[in-house]
Amino acid sequence: MKYFAYGSNMLRERLLKRVPGATVIGLASVRGRILRFQKKSSDGSAKCDLATTQCYDDQAWGVLFEIPDAQIAVLDDAEGLGKGYAREPIQVRREDGQVVESTAYLATPDAVVPNLQPYEWYRNLVVTGARQNNLPAAYIAALEATPAIPDPLPRRKTRLEALEVLAAAGRQT
Repeated sequence: MKYFAYGSNMLRERLLKRVPGATVIGLASVRGRILRFQKKSSDGSAKCDLATTQCYDDQAWGVLFEIPDAQIAVLDDAEGLGKGYAREPIQVRREDGQVVESTAYLATPDAVVPNLQPYEWYRNLVVTGARQNNLPAAYIAALEATPAIPDPLPRRKTRLEALEVLAAAGRQT
């Protein structure tokens, strides 16, 4: 399965910890969508979503991966399939201009909550993945400017896992 990662799974260390057989195909983008931190997580914070716009000039960036068939269920679980995310087909454009059919996990309408903020550690995963993959500088700057809040539970398992992945990627939190 070709998988378009546009949020925290852009960071290779994060995705490979979840899906060890994933391989990078390259950068890709989708027109008529923008990245928003608007999917309500089970921890109450915001996670990434690709919101549809009416403007072709809007563009969201991400990384295209190949996921082995035997590990799709693992990715489904890690992405929260059926728990606020749906696995949807999406056409993305690779850097060489080739349009590719792929899959992305998009927030279901009942999970979209405008004006939520991500925890700092989650935003840092997204920013670090964007830097690691050399997304456009203006796109990275917009991600960095996303308001984020401290996690009120510093010992939260997902926070500690994120900090471990960020350290493995050689980034400061």
